[in-house]
Amino acid sequence: KSADATWDAAGSKFRLNYGGTSSRNPDVSSSSYKSDGYNDIAYANKGATLNMAVTWGFSSGTTISERDTTFNTYYSFTTTGASGMYDVQSVMTHEFGHWFKLLDLSGIISPSWCGWSFESTMCGSISTSETRKRSLETDDKDGIKSIYGT
Repeated sequence: KSADATWDAAGSKFRLNYGGTSSRNPDVSSSSYKSDGYNDIAYANKGATLNMAVTWGFSSGTTISERDTTFNTYYSFTTTGASGMYDVQSVMTHEFGHWFKLLDLSGIISPSWCGWSFESTMCGSISTSETRKRSLETDDKDGIKSIYGT
């Protein structure tokens, strides 16, 4: 399953639709980042920051008008769970949670901050070679269903 299909199967009304590739490459951490009306996944070398990827976007009330994610190419990514690399599907499954307005479970600094939810996709901590966040835990599913219904 891909990251978008994982969330589509979570039991909520919200669905993602793939729109194809583009040459747009928004850097959400850039001072020049602004709304262009498109939802994009982009790539930029941001150096040794805490984040492998960052999501940002625009909303008005309960309406999401745009979401963009920038992967930090300073880090090495894999689609196979290769040793010493970050799993792109696990990272994007987490970032798609932000597209739906779900927040981190406070694990960015320390996985122990996620408490009983360390396995959850929305725990903001990931290790190299970790692929378990490709799937959702009960609290991830409950979060999206509480926002968008079933």
